[in-house]
Amino acid sequence: RPLIDCVLKITSLDVYLSAEGYRLPQIDELRKALTRLRKETSHWHQEASTDQLTGLMRYNTLMETLDHHINMAHRGHDGRSGSPLCVAMIDLDFFKKINDTHGHVVGDFVLKHVAGRIQAAVRDFDMVGRFGGEEFVIIMTSTHLELAKVIAERIRKGVMETPLHLKELSIPVTISVGVAMLRPGERKETLIERADKAMYKAKEAGRNRVMLAKDTGDTGDLETLPEL
Repeated sequence: RPLIDCVLKITSLDVYLSAEGYRLPQIDELRKALTRLRKETSHWHQEASTDQLTGLMRYNTLMETLDHHINMAHRGHDGRSGSPLCVAMIDLDFFKKINDTHGHVVGDFVLKHVAGRIQAAVRDFDMVGRFGGEEFVIIMTSTHLELAKVIAERIRKGVMETPLHLKELSIPVTISVGVAMLRPGERKETLIERADKAMYKAKEAGRNRVMLAKDTGDTGDLETLPEL
């Protein structure tokens, strides 16, 4: 943030000098330095907000993004603007077994593989982040629960039907998914907790499935293909 403030100040100076008609040799050097600084700022912002293993949003950026869109959605609940919002919590099935059997390096490849399958299955404007460990979160704006269920099922099938091929290994992977729709006045902590509980219900029901968190607090199962 201090770096961004610096860029803004230099940009203002650049505009001022141009408006005043100054053509000093130092101005050209200043503009070159400004260009380099902008590139460095963009690079460091990307580094700070991106999970280095999966290329998805980091936890902090994910939470800030969710907060922002929840605030927009709540304005919608008041009838002024905004739209519905759903969150999907995803957890890899038997990931510890993969690590124990093949090692953590292969485990990292599995995480990257699943992250890629998730990104391939979501819409262009859906936001995907790594929540921690082998858990991922998807923020789906302008999305009711029924549509979120369809997207979650598409992700589940995409992961299940595409095992990771790594040298002589072929590693089948499945995921359990919990989906929750934002309630009026709800904050991100409760929304994520409900999606997380629905995801654990999917685990308890046999894994490799999608479970929905209902508005009543109950959960409902979405019929899925059998586990690999």
